[in-house]
Amino acid sequence: MSVRHQPRSLKAIRYQSGVTLIELMIAMLIGLFVIGGMISLFSTTQQTYRQQEGLWRVQENGRFALELLSRDIREAGYFGCLGGYTSEAPRTNGALANGLIRNTLNPTPPAAPAFDVDFTASLVGYQGDAATGTWSPSLPTTSLITSPQAGSDILAISSIVNTGLVVTAHPGTPANPGSANIQTTAGNGIVQGDILLVSDCQSGSIFQVTNANPNTSGSLVHNTGGGTSPGNWTTHLGRNYVDAEISRLQRTVYYVAEDSGADDELTLFRNDTPLIEGVSRMLLLFGEDTDDDGVINRYVRADQVADMANVLAVRINLLVGSAAKENVVSQVQFLPPPFGDGVTTPAPDRRLYQVFTTTVAIRNRLP
Repeated sequence: MSVRHQPRSLKAIRYQSGVTLIELMIAMLIGLFVIGGMISLFSTTQQTYRQQEGLWRVQENGRFALELLSRDIREAGYFGCLGGYTSEAPRTNGALANGLIRNTLNPTPPAAPAFDVDFTASLVGYQGDAATGTWSPSLPTTSLITSPQAGSDILAISSIVNTGLVVTAHPGTPANPGSANIQTTAGNGIVQGDILLVSDCQSGSIFQVTNANPNTSGSLVHNTGGGTSPGNWTTHLGRNYVDAEISRLQRTVYYVAEDSGADDELTLFRNDTPLIEGVSRMLLLFGEDTDDDGVINRYVRADQVADMANVLAVRINLLVGSAAKENVVSQVQFLPPPFGDGVTTPAPDRRLYQVFTTTVAIRNRLP
């Protein structure tokens, strides 16, 4: 009797086994755990990267802002070899005494020059009040400040930029020593409308260039009238300035405002130019010498300074945040001093905030 064998393929099928429903569910659960872990790791890594990037951005902006402010504050009131600034008062068009600076810019005396071209006060601070949206002292009328942020302080500085130029000729008469035409070298880089200070280390005069070709001609004309603004009310500089140095005058104002070109991000402005995004507030303290001994007696806000001419240093405090659309921190921060007490004053959003502080001495006023 023969034994009948089944085909090998059918025997193999008999011993195959499938995956049960329980095994399938366990496998899916394990897969979910693995995927969840990967998602959690990715999310944590991404958040850490955003925090590090936000911190890097804040630190870079804060350091850059302090550097710019410090540079200009150190030069406040610097007027070359003349040293400090003592304004001729009242302004005249006669002979100019030693130790004085004459401002020949419009308007005609006895009216005072406009804020933009009044270099009498080389350093002026304005304390911002967030509750009232006002400043103390009151802000001047000027095109240099546009829609400043309420509660943020403002700083105005006057100084010069050396040109390396000297007066080679300055014709005039005994009745008008120093005519309306100062001669210097050609290729001087001066343009029509520049406001200049000419100084012989004994006195100085401020005027505006009115001719169209001062760079090529080497002639710095400062006539009255014409199309320049504010223009000159007199051509009389008060003395002959042969061999005197020529410098550009600049009026610089630092303040915080929204930058329309950067999604209304709060930004540190220098005059009408946005400089550094993320600067939310600026708080200034002024180191005042109250007894004229060359030593700072107190640091106070702008409205408490008795005489800005006696300020020897400025302490800058900047509140700098990461990009406006970044929710970098998981919980709202509490602002540290001097912008809060670190406990009860919350930040306005979940950006990363940091305070930057430095104290800058005014070189021209130090003993």
